[in-house]
Amino acid sequence: EIFLFFPLKVLYFLFGPFIWEVNTLSKLIIFFDSSLYLVLFIIILTYINKILTNESLIYIFLFSLFIIFIYTLGTGNYGTSIRHKCKILLLILVLTSAIVPSVKLKFTYEKQN
Repeated sequence: EIFLFFPLKVLYFLFGPFIWEVNTLSKLIIFFDSSLYLVLFIIILTYINKILTNESLIYIFLFSLFIIFIYTLGTGNYGTSIRHKCKILLLILVLTSAIVPSVKLKFTYEKQN
């Protein structure tokens, strides 16, 4: 049962509450926080090839996945998930900061042509 619902638990841990679940101000604030994580994960997944070519970034990526796995198993509500996600934020920012300069250069190069 744990493995059956695990992908759904990961989605709720990282990106919940979703917009259709927002009914209080506190859930709205958590929704905006989760939206930041969604944007960062989209950037990471879009440029995963750049991460996989750097050995240090691979270790950070795998460690981040491990922490997400552990925290997902032990988290049951949005309050604790937001505290646990703050611990992962630094690792996610390191991954995205390694990607962002290449995105900026690519955009500048395409803009000049």
